[in-house]
Amino acid sequence: MNLTAASKATAIQATRMLTINEAAECVPGLSKWRIREMCISGELPHMKAGKKYLINEQVLVGYLTKGLANMTTAEQSAVV
Repeated sequence: MNLTAASKATAIQATRMLTINEAAECVPGLSKWRIREMCISGELPHMKAGKKYLINEQVLVGYLTKGLANMTTAEQSAVV
């Protein structure tokens, strides 16, 4: 499969992963502590890279705008 430069950029951009600090900076009023607690409890889908929690930016936005229960399975699985 041969990808063009534009489609490669789109694929990379679509999978932007945020650290807890970056996620907290993106969402005013949501603290680093609360985001970490949401990850630990399983409320917010995430991945771990060593000790760091990584949150898919699209999943975070979807979760905050419509709630995880209303997200499609594809949107939820975008984290992995």
